Amino acid sequence: MPASSFTNSVTILADGGFLATKMIDTQVPSAFADAIAGKVTGYVYEWHPATGLRRLPNTDDSGPNGIEVTADGKYMFLAAWGNRRLLRYRLDGSGDAQEPMQAGSVELEFSPDNLRWAPDGKLLVTGHRLVPPEQCSGGLCTDGWSVVALDPATLSMTTLIDKGGDAPFQDATVALRVGDEVWIGTWRGDRIVYMRAPSAER
Repeated sequence: MPASSFTNSVTILADGGFLATKMIDTQVPSAFADAIAGKVTGYVYEWHPATGLRRLPNTDDSGPNGIEVTADGKYMFLAAWGNRRLLRYRLDGSGDAQEPMQAGSVELEFSPDNLRWAPDGKLLVTGHRLVPPEQCSGGLCTDGWSVVALDPATLSMTTLIDKGGDAPFQDATVALRVGDEVWIGTWRGDRIVYMRAPSAER
């Protein structure tokens, strides 16, 4: 990856290539603050064994973070951490992303971090609620976190887990379904959490 790329998440394509998010440019001093402010700071990279790395058109956004592709290769989902939304892009399904076109988006009440597919075909979206910079004494302050299950076809969402700022475990970044449990990771601290998986059918 380019030295200036703060590369975040990756998803594998059918031909052995991958898509990866560039969250910010490390050579821009204000890049992280710009992402928190919802400004465009990054985009998606595409790599294939035969053609190498390129910047994927139409994917510029604020703090691109988690990324996933549907099993048939027809859609890409991208978490725009900086402006609290999840975007769906249409791909051509051939294993080469070409020029993805936006095909829907969902506004969220938290900043989405990583994305993971669940066994039932739903997309687990995990993230934390950012405190506005003017109310934060540190570089990044958060107030609780959530995990939602998103239907990739309809973009409808069901909240599975929602924790406030007083919960002992904070700054959740990823949720993974393991049997009848959900395992949750964080970028802060020295532990992970697991609990019985709530039902997404309500």
